Amino acid sequence: MKPLLDRYCLKCHGPVKPKAKLDLSKYPDEAAILKDRKVWKRILDQVAGHEMPPEDKPQPRPEERERYGYPQVRVIP
Repeated sequence: MKPLLDRYCLKCHGPVKPKAKLDLSKYPDEAAILKDRKVWKRILDQVAGHEMPPEDKPQPRPEERERYGYPQVRVIP
């Protein structure tokens, strides 16, 4: 997950003035993500649904969306 966050998310959702008050840098590994399942289900739904990143920002490749999107959502009830 970290490569995806580094590439597409942390410029806007990093530790300095995070948009929507969402600092994704506080999730360095899967254990941290699993502690905040509700937030991550929403995040992954938005990535898989092409709501994030915004259209005017670099976009994950389809295989990245698939890898980090819906398969992960099933793991995070």
